[in-house]
Amino acid sequence: MTASKNLSLFSILTIGCVFLVACGGGSNNNNSGPNPPDAPNEEASNTSLTVRTDNLQGTAVIDWQGQQFTLDPSQPVAEFSSPNTSLAEVKVTSPTFQTCEIVGSSEEDLKQTVEVLCNAPTTHFLEVTIENLKGELALTWGGTTPVTFIQNQPSLSVSSESADVELPEIVAQPELQTCSGELGSERELNATFTIVCADAESEHIVEIITDIPFPVFLRGTTNIVEITDRSPVTMQGSQIDGISIDGSAGTQFCELQQQGFSETLDKQRWQLSCREYTVHVAPETGVVLTFDDREQHVLQPGDYDDLAITPVSRYNRQLVLSEAFGAKEIIIQEQQVVWQDIPDISENATLIDYLNTDTISYLLYRDSETERYYVQQLRDSFERSEPILSHAANNDAEDQNVLSAELVPVSFIGNEIAYTEIVGNEESRQRRIVGILDGSPIREFKTPIVNDNSFMVGGSHSDKAPFIFQVNDTNPLLDPENRIDMFILGQATRDPIIDRLDTRLKVLNWPDEQNQLRIWAMGKNLLPNGQGVQLAELDIIQVGSGPQQIVWRAISENTDLAYDSMGSDGKLFVINAQDQDLGHRVISMFNQQGPVNLPALSEISGIGANLRTQRSEVVQVVPNEAAAISRTEVTPVNGWVLLFSGEDNSAGELWISNGQADYTFKVRDLTWDIFQRYQLKFAGANMAVLVSDTNEVEVFDFKP
Repeated sequence: MTASKNLSLFSILTIGCVFLVACGGGSNNNNSGPNPPDAPNEEASNTSLTVRTDNLQGTAVIDWQGQQFTLDPSQPVAEFSSPNTSLAEVKVTSPTFQTCEIVGSSEEDLKQTVEVLCNAPTTHFLEVTIENLKGELALTWGGTTPVTFIQNQPSLSVSSESADVELPEIVAQPELQTCSGELGSERELNATFTIVCADAESEHIVEIITDIPFPVFLRGTTNIVEITDRSPVTMQGSQIDGISIDGSAGTQFCELQQQGFSETLDKQRWQLSCREYTVHVAPETGVVLTFDDREQHVLQPGDYDDLAITPVSRYNRQLVLSEAFGAKEIIIQEQQVVWQDIPDISENATLIDYLNTDTISYLLYRDSETERYYVQQLRDSFERSEPILSHAANNDAEDQNVLSAELVPVSFIGNEIAYTEIVGNEESRQRRIVGILDGSPIREFKTPIVNDNSFMVGGSHSDKAPFIFQVNDTNPLLDPENRIDMFILGQATRDPIIDRLDTRLKVLNWPDEQNQLRIWAMGKNLLPNGQGVQLAELDIIQVGSGPQQIVWRAISENTDLAYDSMGSDGKLFVINAQDQDLGHRVISMFNQQGPVNLPALSEISGIGANLRTQRSEVVQVVPNEAAAISRTEVTPVNGWVLLFSGEDNSAGELWISNGQADYTFKVRDLTWDIFQRYQLKFAGANMAVLVSDTNEVEVFDFKP
């Protein structure tokens, strides 16, 4: 009962009561008279609204009497009321992708009725992109049935005719991932929804169960950890993927084996093991892969005679180089060794030369079909790279035939090399030199050749331009046996000229303990004043705006020593001098830690005081010429060198060393004559391949 109705009834009762009192006052008459008429039943004064909708597929909003009411497809007829006693205009707001309008209305007393008709929704699309999905994910959008996404399906377009599509909903995701999405352009017909899935993480504990010959790099969720010894390692990683071997240095194969999760999945244990290997030639067998536990695999059968082979680690790939079979890759799959060609190298290509730096292998190929020379690089990942240098083996011009080509190291700091070729014919030849830094050609020059004298590559100039030493054979008036030119690539200048230098001059660069490049030269009469200096260091100075000047500084003025050879492979630098009958005594040795203290090395390792090395004769020959220029040099291998300790030819010892006392090992007793016939083919962290004086291959193990 409303308040107004209560008030009306109360008034009637009050009036009736007064009337009775007035009639009965002062009278004893019991006749009551006629009954009063019934009070009227007064109706409520509220206003009502009835809304009938047709084809509504989303959420619409009704504005009426200052209020908002929601309409949805589940309620085709809806009724609302208002205490206002006056009629009001009815307004409808359509769903996002559907148009609705009032097509009819009626009024009766305080009752209003409207008819709302909605058209068909506009078809709209949602482009879904998912990152890092590992498993299955499902979402709904705009009333669609769940759409399933799978791993390696980065995107998918979903269509809907629903009128309300602002927010897709992820209804299923991988168990060990959390996926969340962000909606873009939600008011447009073409919306986007980007989903990013994050892995659940756990603590991964790695036990190192073998020695680690070279550093190994393990990848976790956000970082890479370097492993160098057998200390256990703890790192964060995904519960789905765990952790993985990202790569390693050196010639080794490593394996990471999962030991299992804890019950709560918050910890997982692993075991890491590594095996060093070498690749070498075994007589009458072929190319052999030998692990440090003596397990062997024949990679390429055949009877090879002293085949030069270079195993190279390119971080996460293992490469073997040889001019006999080119570039090969070694892969271990399911305990099987796979020996295969490297993709993207033409089958018509013949490997002419190769050089390795810390991060790049440079390959010089000649394509028999195109008759062109190519320099190609293989970086750590072996990613495909186009040849960084291409030059025709012959041109239309008769004097442009390529007579020879090679790669020459320029500096042991960085990745500098030089590509050199001799172009021409028997009567007229020209040398072309191209400097290559970090895989890109940087400087080039050409110079005529009159004689077959060798040229020597020096080192890096201050502006990273390699410079070249070459015997001056361009001026017939100058004695080519006594003059040397220096070229800075790109500045083919003969100023200054260094005179009175032997054509057998050996020039070599080496970084000192501060990693500063030093240029060493060995030869006769290095200084212009005629001093008997045989070992000097070169520097380039520039005073003001004047021309650059070459300055030689004597390293040793001891004329009693006959310096006869020096050499380096970028990891070890050795200088020899003649000593009595045996010769080749080690005067200086440098490794990557700096100068080697030879007396301390002898005392700690027991190697002996008088150390000698082998030296080899390097001969440079131009095709179609009988003359050749030769020089001797020490040839370390991967930072190691064979040493002989002994006073005479009757007794002595064969040692192998990298200049550190902990890495200096005795191989066996022998004589000097036998020692000189030994060959060091390869040396790694804990194993080396030697060929004896009787041509037997020996795999030698050494550990600190």
